[in-house]
Amino acid sequence: LVEDHLAGRRGGEPIDVVSLSLGYYPEWDPDSIAYDLAITAAIARLRAAGVLVVCAAGNDATTRPRMPAALSAVASDLPPLLAVGALNPDRATDALFTNAGPWVSDHRVGASVVSTLPPFDTAEQAAVATSFQGRQRRGPDAGCFTTPGEKAPDGGFGVWSGTSFAAPVLAAELARHLALPGLGARDSVDERRRRAVAAVGQVTGRG
Repeated sequence: LVEDHLAGRRGGEPIDVVSLSLGYYPEWDPDSIAYDLAITAAIARLRAAGVLVVCAAGNDATTRPRMPAALSAVASDLPPLLAVGALNPDRATDALFTNAGPWVSDHRVGASVVSTLPPFDTAEQAAVATSFQGRQRRGPDAGCFTTPGEKAPDGGFGVWSGTSFAAPVLAAELARHLALPGLGARDSVDERRRRAVAAVGQVTGRG
């Protein structure tokens, strides 16, 4: 879409930031290597078009590089890819679950995040369940917000934790910084890259 936009083709969109709340650990087999090359190439095309790519670092409390976030450590002349770890709500300490390492470039709050929640039922079961004096006792069912026979609610709020929530926070900060007069104008690729790098510097404090 952004390449179509830059070329002036119909249907293009002036995308400035892409947030990826996903990832995997590479395996050294032909299928995985082919997949690594494919996702790396796709992200490189976005960055070459002046798009900032923000990735969740992962929730396994490990320093093992996780793709595609680990691409943040690869030297490049393109606008940076940002790998985001999770902070606790105090904004001063890292969440226990967050991945770490030199490839994690940034941190934002990702533990006990309160956000809007659409109606859904994943059929997820409670982790613990028992009974006492004829009454059922169990832990909360994080995947269901209805009672038997009740119409699904229109949505509300939920509390979640994960780097998948930290990454969009940084992506939103970058998008807000880029939302300046003239956004959507067909800037040159060089101008888009310059603006992207400047936004990272302003939002993260890095030169």
